[in-house]
Amino acid sequence: MSGCFAVANLLTDEHDVPITHPEAPRVYGGVRLDLECMHITGPSGTNNMELFCLIDLPFSMVGDTVFLPYVLYQSRAKDKKEAEDK
Repeated sequence: MSGCFAVANLLTDEHDVPITHPEAPRVYGGVRLDLECMHITGPSGTNNMELFCLIDLPFSMVGDTVFLPYVLYQSRAKDKKEAEDK
């Protein structure tokens, strides 16, 4: 399950900083990561990860849709905290 980019979009390090996007988890970030992965090519013009990303894409769409309320809540909480700090 942690191989899914929708889950990776929500993972944080020990300082509670998101791993894939340090500013915050992004809306449909798993799908974006899959699409970015499919556009990265190796020296031969192909990437072994492309197949994984292609297979993961529909699962990321479902996962990102399920996680959407949480990501929006986190984004709102981050914006609120930044407003209070100013």
